Amino acid sequence: MESETKKKLIEKIHKEQDSFVEYLITLPPREILEHSYEYWVRQSIVERIDAIGIDDITCEMLLNEEKPLEKIYSIYASVENDDSEFIHDMMVYAAGGDPDEEPAKLN
Repeated sequence: MESETKKKLIEKIHKEQDSFVEYLITLPPREILEHSYEYWVRQSIVERIDAIGIDDITCEMLLNEEKPLEKIYSIYASVENDDSEFIHDMMVYAAGGDPDEEPAKLN
């Protein structure tokens, strides 16, 4: 059962993402494309917020942020994340790599 605090956080994050989408649709197509990765990460956060276990203290702290989704995204974006090994593994696997070897899993 979700706490009221988590429900409020989920609602706030959904509204924040809706506002971001409204902003995006005002942009020219090329600029929208420039924000596509940011949209995808933010949407992934929105979709996962329901499923992950977040305690009420964490929810309260995030609710105190004016834009909690933006803060979560900016922290995510600031972390050095090199997907090149994963991409390489997918290319080898797609090209018919050893079927007994499963491609590396992305964290």
